[in-house]
Amino acid sequence: MLSHMVRIVNNVARGYITPPKLVNRAAIIPFRCLPMDVDPYMHMNNSRYLVYAELARWRTFPVTGLVHRSYSKEGLFFILAECDVKYMREIRPFQKFVISTTLTIGEEDKWIYYHHHFLEHPDDVRDGEQKKFALVTAKAVLKQRNGKTIKPSTMMKQSNHGEWLTYIFSHSSKIKEIRTSAYRKNVGVTCDLWYEPLLDSMDCAKGMATYNALAGSQSKDTIHQGIRQKNGFSGNEWHSVAASSF
Repeated sequence: MLSHMVRIVNNVARGYITPPKLVNRAAIIPFRCLPMDVDPYMHMNNSRYLVYAELARWRTFPVTGLVHRSYSKEGLFFILAECDVKYMREIRPFQKFVISTTLTIGEEDKWIYYHHHFLEHPDDVRDGEQKKFALVTAKAVLKQRNGKTIKPSTMMKQSNHGEWLTYIFSHSSKIKEIRTSAYRKNVGVTCDLWYEPLLDSMDCAKGMATYNALAGSQSKDTIHQGIRQKNGFSGNEWHSVAASSF
């Protein structure tokens, strides 16, 4: 318990001293598998992935600009509701790794989703491909001391324009603009066709331009074909690589 509290305080402090590097909408944080993290099978124990995911969230806390809100009269409490872990590769003792943390917001303006990608440390990458160790997805909600839920949109206004949140929310607002456009409603394009690819896209403006360029299309099939032709894809390939195309 005490050691965990020390690690939390240490990561918050380091978040101030050396803020996480922001790359492609993700906060990149380096860690190392310590002896206390290893189980009898000589790799990082499965429960420790949740610990490091929490430490990654604490490390990003200062860049959100919401620390002052935690000490206000109303307070700010991060309540974890769900957590899902997908294990892919083991992490060996003393092995370095990074956690790439991204943040998405639910449509209902209530839930916050943290996506923690456990990746091979850049210093250890061979053949140009970064190995994936695990993915931890955490669903959370923010509460005040009186139990009232704080909407993510409200959190943004109170964040003192933290760099990470500012980018995330401005990105999400552009996506919402596309999804709620009059033309989109008329054509009836479904949520997953545009929301997910654009959510992973760094250049929403280009994505919006691509969408608007297809404004003469009259059906979903025509839009799909237009997207494939404009981006040089064939078959259903566009869906899986649309994010990287914008």
